[in-house]
Amino acid sequence: MDVTEWKTRYLLLVFACFLPFGCYFNIDVLGALQKDLQGVHTENCRNLTANMTCCPDCLGLGPDRYNQLYAAYSWMNAVNALPGGYFIDKIGNRGSAILTTTVASLGTLLFAVSTIDSIRFTSAMFPIMFCGRLLLGAGTSPALIVQNRILASWFPDNILVVFSLMVVVLRLGNVSNFFLTANLANWIGLSTTLWIGIFIFLSLKYTFTVSGVVFTIFMMVFNIE
Repeated sequence: MDVTEWKTRYLLLVFACFLPFGCYFNIDVLGALQKDLQGVHTENCRNLTANMTCCPDCLGLGPDRYNQLYAAYSWMNAVNALPGGYFIDKIGNRGSAILTTTVASLGTLLFAVSTIDSIRFTSAMFPIMFCGRLLLGAGTSPALIVQNRILASWFPDNILVVFSLMVVVLRLGNVSNFFLTANLANWIGLSTTLWIGIFIFLSLKYTFTVSGVVFTIFMMVFNIE
């Protein structure tokens, strides 16, 4: 049985949409939380001058360190693309999908950990944030490469439509982040919002990874080539 005749592959396509959505929801979390990350922390909002804004959750990174966090992700994402593709060829789809999503998830976890009370405003906060963004960039780029490789093998007859759908979904991740994250931070606080982002990231990423493994097993059982 040819893979193009197996209609259940469209279920994999649904799961595949979760990966770019989760990636791009978390990648641009810096943009949605720019005010909280850059703004000056104010503990006592009663003694503010006319030029100051009450921001008890602000981390006071300033524009320079804020931009460094964006640069850390972007540079690592670009640098890791070629070696990531090489190792994907060596390891295979299943192993590399689990490895890359784990690395990216650790990056998101580190970024959220940096905002907990025992680390916030200490000298360790920014280095942990920076390492988190590096890991996010290192994992996201090869993870999306794995996804495209899997989709190309499963949808050789509709590959352009499938890739177009992935672009739509990842941009929906961007839009959802900017629409939800800042409002959540105002409502429940910066740290809690980042932990919610981790939950979204992990659940969506590993749903795609696990579904890919399951469908690969089905291919072996039913001798689908």
